[in-house]
Amino acid sequence: PCQREWVIRVPDRYVSNGAVARKTMELGEMNLEVELENENQECIHH
Repeated sequence: PCQREWVIRVPDRYVSNGAVARKTMELGEMNLEVELENENQECIHH
């Protein structure tokens, strides 16, 4: 099977240095059965 690749852009206000998050971003539920608009697939068959 092909590997799926999704790009989820995280706003700068949710990015911080260190081990403790200052603010978290709620993504909700992700249904992996659907195909996203900008989804890429990489198929490498040996």
